[in-house]
Order: sequence, then C-alpha cells, then structure tokens
Amino acid sequence: MNPNVAMLASAVAKTRYLVHLDLTGCAILSSGLALLSPKLPPQLRVLILNQNHIALEGCTVLSNHLPPKLERLSLQGNRIDDDAATALATGLALCGALTTLELGMNQIEEDGATALAAGLQACPILQVLDLATNAIGPKAGKALGSFVETKMSLRRLDLSRNALGLEGFVQLEQAVDKTGGQCEVDLRFNIVVHSLYDAVCKVIQSRSISKYGIDRKVPEVDRTFYEEGVGAEEPDEIIYVEDSEQDHDLVLSPRVSESMMWT
Repeated sequence: MNPNVAMLASAVAKTRYLVHLDLTGCAILSSGLALLSPKLPPQLRVLILNQNHIALEGCTVLSNHLPPKLERLSLQGNRIDDDAATALATGLALCGALTTLELGMNQIEEDGATALAAGLQACPILQVLDLATNAIGPKAGKALGSFVETKMSLRRLDLSRNALGLEGFVQLEQAVDKTGGQCEVDLRFNIVVHSLYDAVCKVIQSRSISKYGIDRKVPEVDRTFYEEGVGAEEPDEIIYVEDSEQDHDLVLSPRVSESMMWT
C-alpha cells in the first residue's frame, strides 16, 4: 500500500467541495481502499481508481461506501474477478445517479457479468457500461441480452475482447434488434472457433437492416487476410468481413477473434 494513502484519506474526509477524484496507478491496494472508502465525501460524482489492484477485499469495502451522488465509477485494471464483481454489484444497486461504469481489463467471467447485469438494473439512468477485456463467456449472453433489452437508458455496452462466442453473439444481436438499435453493443474480438464461420455469416447475411434506414441487405462476405491480433503462432487462415459503409464489421480467425459492433 502507498504509505500516503492514510494522509490522503484524512484530507479527503475534510474537503467540502471535492466532486472528482482520480487516483489512477497510485498503488492504493485493498488495504489502502479500506482506509479511503469510508472517507469518500457524499458529494463526490466521479471516482477513478484504475490500476490499483484492489481485487475482492477492496471491492467489498468500496461497495459499502459508494457516494450516493456518484455518476461515474472507473475500476479498470484491478484484477476484479467474479466474486469481486458480485460484491461490487450489491453497492452499485444503490447508486441511483450512476451513468457510467468502467470495469475493463479485469478478470470478470460469466457469474460476475450476470451479477452486474442484475445489480445495475436498479440504476435508473445508467448510460455506459464498459466490460471490455475480461473473460466473459457465452453463458452470460442471456443475462446481458436481457439487460440490453430492458435497460432503456443504456446507450453503450462494451464487451470487446471477451469470450462470448457464437452463442453470446446471437443473443446480444437479437437484444439490440428488439430495442431498435438504441444501444450500441461492441462485440469486437470475442473468441470464435473457425468452424462457426459459416454460421455467423449466415446470421449476418440473412439480416435485413432496412429498420436502420438502409433499404438493402448486408453485402456478400469478402474473404481476405487480416493480420491484426494474430499471436505468435499464425493461424492457417484469417478471414476479414467488412461492409464498406460500416454497417457491419466482422473479423474471424481460428485462434484470433470475431469483431462485431451492432448499432
């Protein structure tokens, strides 16, 4: 823990006008957050604690002391797993002013994502949820799809760089379809097995997008090579699918990912 955290906590407790607190990369750790959280002022609107390794213990403490007027909470790169996300979801359910939650670059899987979707239903004006670069699998697709359908305030859900696969992809695509595209869902770089390529393309090509004001079908698939995201062992084939007018953009490979953003 940063030895200055205790001093910081004392200073924060005495301020009357602090509304924005950014402590990115300050080595707060769970032990430091245990000191800081109870001192957070009730008028605080923005709290950024990225890259502080707060994990389960820190999320549990923070969940019990989230300021009631908090509008934005950013906890990216903190080793938050399913248990930590579940603990955090309990406190977030009481944050009625929350509009933005950023939990990218953590270790959240299906159970954590499902718990967050349930807890955040109680946040009436939530607009942005960032869960990019986690380990969310296909079993969370149903809960997240339902979240998109029912959370009418939501405008952006970032699920890029997870492991939703075809099952999660389809469930979320259907959810966006039911809402008329009011929420942008980013599904870029989700792990897809190469054998599912034709199934994914079938979903895309059979979809009429006239409902979005464009009276035509998605164009034919163009198979070319696309090198972004390739690991040390190059796959046998990389497939790039793109609509030139950016209505749909899909990247697939045996070991790399699918890139998909529905709006």
